[in-house]
Amino acid sequence: MKKTLIFVVAASSALLLAGCGGSGDSSSIKESSVTSEEPVTSTTSEETTSEVELQGIYDYEFDSLEDVDSLALPTLMEGTGIVVKEGGYASTVKNGDLEEGPADNWTFVSGGYDHDAANFILETKVKAISADMENNTAVASIRISYDWTLDAQLNIGVKEGGWSGVMVYTPDGTNLGASNDPAKGGLAPNLTLNPDTYYTYSIQVTRADDSHSDVTISIDGEAVIYLPGVSKIDANAAHIMGAGQGSHLNWDYFKLSKII
Repeated sequence: MKKTLIFVVAASSALLLAGCGGSGDSSSIKESSVTSEEPVTSTTSEETTSEVELQGIYDYEFDSLEDVDSLALPTLMEGTGIVVKEGGYASTVKNGDLEEGPADNWTFVSGGYDHDAANFILETKVKAISADMENNTAVASIRISYDWTLDAQLNIGVKEGGWSGVMVYTPDGTNLGASNDPAKGGLAPNLTLNPDTYYTYSIQVTRADDSHSDVTISIDGEAVIYLPGVSKIDANAAHIMGAGQGSHLNWDYFKLSKII
């Protein structure tokens, strides 16, 4: 079910509004309707604000008991999957029995193609579980994939030596963006993220011209990477959430809104 939403999004004057493939196994997971209809004002600085109109495409809230142990998003792209658990969240699983824990492989699930969203905001709320992590750093990924892939990886240090920050990669492994590197769009060189804490992680994409899109990645409403003029992101690309091997992650929701 689609509804039209109006948001006012804070934007710095320096910022414009801003491999994987697999089979299509489907689950019975239900899309929850977007219910917010009132204008929302978000002020994160004294910079100029810009009003954008959003149309909710889907909002998976993982809160239906009927969907427990179903895929969090309809399509399994890679790995064992991410599944809904009782308590209103989705989780990585450590085996084919869907037991919650660190992912046994890199794994990705998708909301599907063909949403006709050239300009959009993709948002999730995710945390790293520290208790049984196999690695020093947990990796939560948002991928946008069609004829090429943008893989935005949120890194959360969960043990001594773990690193916190965001890295953006292309299919050939090129590091396109880094939150700690101004030369690669980085706006947060000293970012600290804690395990067992939910963070809102979002990507805003706007079409710059016929060949390029502008991308802003934010954590809790604060931009941490701005990438102007990357290769055009197709309006019918798949929107995908994933986890690195050995990462134990929980997601509270995953939602896509078209900027109209």
